[in-house]
Amino acid sequence: MDMRPRFRSHAVLLIVGLLFLPVSSLAAQAKNIILMIGDGMGPSHFGAAWLYSNRVLGKELRMVEVMKSGRTAYLVNDTADAIVTESAGAATQIACGVRVPARAVGMGPDGKTPCTTVLELAKGKGLATGLVTTSGITDATPAAFATHVPHRSDEASVAAQELQAGVDVLLGGIYGGIFTPTEAAVVAVFYGLFVGAVVHRNLTWAVLYGTLRDAALSSAVVMVIVAFAGLFAWAGSTLGAMDKAAAFIISLSGSPWVTILWVNLLLFIAGMLLDAVSIYYVFLPIFLPVMAHFHWDPIWFGVVMTVNLATGQVTPPVAVNLYVAANLARISLETISRAVVPFVLAMLGALLVITYLPRLPPGCPSSCGSISEHGGRRSGAGGRGPAWHADPTPRLPSPVPRPAIRALRLSQS
Repeated sequence: MDMRPRFRSHAVLLIVGLLFLPVSSLAAQAKNIILMIGDGMGPSHFGAAWLYSNRVLGKELRMVEVMKSGRTAYLVNDTADAIVTESAGAATQIACGVRVPARAVGMGPDGKTPCTTVLELAKGKGLATGLVTTSGITDATPAAFATHVPHRSDEASVAAQELQAGVDVLLGGIYGGIFTPTEAAVVAVFYGLFVGAVVHRNLTWAVLYGTLRDAALSSAVVMVIVAFAGLFAWAGSTLGAMDKAAAFIISLSGSPWVTILWVNLLLFIAGMLLDAVSIYYVFLPIFLPVMAHFHWDPIWFGVVMTVNLATGQVTPPVAVNLYVAANLARISLETISRAVVPFVLAMLGALLVITYLPRLPPGCPSSCGSISEHGGRRSGAGGRGPAWHADPTPRLPSPVPRPAIRALRLSQS
């Protein structure tokens, strides 16, 4: 019995670029055909988004603007052998135009015979094609346009067929484990350069210079802050200020549970005012002796710190990420600050779960074979701290700039 989730919320972007001579009246009107597929998005989701945009934000939904500017077609997904439509059958129906069984990828109505997809038709016409997805590249929705397997769980065959399909642009996403968020940003930049310079050919040297100049200015602001934060951390460690600060935090309570609460509160306030990278440089030299004193697992603490700072980045008054979101949505910071309150509360709830169920962050990767305990015992079982550490009596030197850098890399990985 297939126990895989029936729905996936990953947004999938399928690009079929028409870069050569037109082959029909439709191709003569459109230079590129772009299918934007929100996996799991139905009429109820669209209606809710429309109501919120028009009644709360007082503006038209961007998707409606796109629909009005071109031609709109509606397709009702109806899996042949199941009441509930799932991603594989729905995507295959979009790609092939036929009603197919559930969990079959790129197959015909019988679930055994491959069907010809719209991407394959375009490829056969000599047109350039592409698949770009924010989910895994072997997930059912992107796979249905370029592969043919009887069951969506056969991701090895999906991957092999995608490589053999000759798709011109094939980009998987973060959830596929192909690259980290930072690497995903780099890939997106180069993909944007390629599309602007080669596909649309509207990326001039003047536009490129302006874009690089703006990016350099934005990066310079952050790097100056990071540079001074690193200098501050080095000076504090050298002069012994970090050790005194760590001793003060330890003296607040002999209980690791109370201490981690104070640490979380301090990080949350700092995250509301500063960017995350600067906070790592400033506070990690302070927290590392605290971690050593209570024998906290550095992986667990890195997860706690990262989730806490991510919450602070969307919490006013500074809320660095909210400025970006407000600019993209073209709304005021006050409006988005009110809308983000439920999400902040949800993130705080998740932070409490991660903090006070300490076996959860290191336990999940360990169960999947991603993290090894190296034979270490769990010191948390003895009441010494909230999480286990591979070494029951860890010691950190003082000052600690190098361990701080290592912990920073760990928490960001």
